[in-house]
Amino acid sequence: MKIETALGDTVAKEQDDSSDKEESDSEMDDDQMFGVDKALAEVFKMKSQGQKGSEIRKEQKKQILSFKLRCLDLIDNFIKVSSDASLLMDLIEPLLRLVETGVRDREQKILGEKATGVLNHLVKTKKVSLTSETEKSRIALLLKSLIQLSVTAVPLLKQISAACYFLLKIILGNEEEFNSESSSHQVMEVLSEQLQDYFEKRDSRLNILLFHNVFERYPAITWPLYEMLINYAADSKIRIFRRTQAVTLISYLVKGNVVNKLIAKQKDAFKEAVVSFVKQYFNSLDVNEVKQKFLLEVLIVLHKFLTLFPQAISESIFTQLSELRGNLNKDGKRMVNRILALQRPSLKRQPTETGNDNGDLTVKSPKKKKVA
Repeated sequence: MKIETALGDTVAKEQDDSSDKEESDSEMDDDQMFGVDKALAEVFKMKSQGQKGSEIRKEQKKQILSFKLRCLDLIDNFIKVSSDASLLMDLIEPLLRLVETGVRDREQKILGEKATGVLNHLVKTKKVSLTSETEKSRIALLLKSLIQLSVTAVPLLKQISAACYFLLKIILGNEEEFNSESSSHQVMEVLSEQLQDYFEKRDSRLNILLFHNVFERYPAITWPLYEMLINYAADSKIRIFRRTQAVTLISYLVKGNVVNKLIAKQKDAFKEAVVSFVKQYFNSLDVNEVKQKFLLEVLIVLHKFLTLFPQAISESIFTQLSELRGNLNKDGKRMVNRILALQRPSLKRQPTETGNDNGDLTVKSPKKKKVA
């Protein structure tokens, strides 16, 4: 097509004279030959320029990438010497966007890897200073934004989780337990709102794994959410998978170093809520329709709970567990055995006493020395 366009009038003229050529296969004159040569030269020139243009664009992309990498080097150096929370927070979302670009676009992979390294340095910053209460509110908003980002940017869950830890570390500072008058209250409002959306809206796409990481890392801060989680775990209208997630989150909160720091009123309320949930679950349990994964998580919570409150569960629950054991899978049976082991009375054994399989004690007679 380019050749035909370049030849222009020469081709058109030849087409008009095609009938004459049938009678005489006349050759082109000198002017026509020079016209064709000039047209062909123009075609080859255009082709050469196209190749050079492609090379130029390729070189430009290379230079732009190199410039961006140098910019990230400068940002990395800034992070190493900065402790201003406001400035560091401004970098989180842009860096995450670069990481996401590197994941989705193969040509930007190097840039994404570099941004990941810079982000890792940022979230490991130890000394970060807040200059105003306004910044704390801003952190809560950024935390909410990151949680919502985890819905769409699933491949970035690890980096988003690290960024969330960083924000929690800044806003909570040295707080080791929940305080309704402190910054932890703002964090709880954000987490509560997002969890409510997850459990109550069937079309919610919230990445619950992010909450697993937060609850496991900060159980003493997130424990006030136990009541809401127990209500969701007990609600049969919610899908069983999400109810299972609620029980898993509860299991992170049942820890001695968390519960033992609660005041008596808080500890009693926590104890009563867990006992009520366990009783309700086992009283309504149909042995023919056991949801193995959900039951396993309940058993994990129960085992942890009994290590803190040994006498909190009635004997009827243990009897039911013994009868239920035959209907469980391997993991379920193992956990039931561990729970039942906690209920057995401790026996002080003398050096000459041994216990049989039924837990009874028998006196072992001393061996007689052989006379040589």
